[in-house]
Amino acid sequence: MAYIDSTFVDYKYAGVGRDDGMKKGEFSAVFYNTNKLKAVKEGTFWLSETPNKISVGWDASMDRICTYVLLKNLKTKQQF
Repeated sequence: MAYIDSTFVDYKYAGVGRDDGMKKGEFSAVFYNTNKLKAVKEGTFWLSETPNKISVGWDASMDRICTYVLLKNLKTKQQF
């Protein structure tokens, strides 16, 4: 994660580490080019019965997360 973040100089990312909700563990990061796009809304949730806190759900053996980001095209103003 640190390597990709340092290599993609015109990019930012949305997402957190699944182990601590910050930097520890695997990410489901979404990288986007800041010269073309702006993040309007972003978040991460855990795929479990308690999605707003670090948790293991259903039959999983590990924490599972989902990261989302609403992006806005700086040129066209279209959001996706």
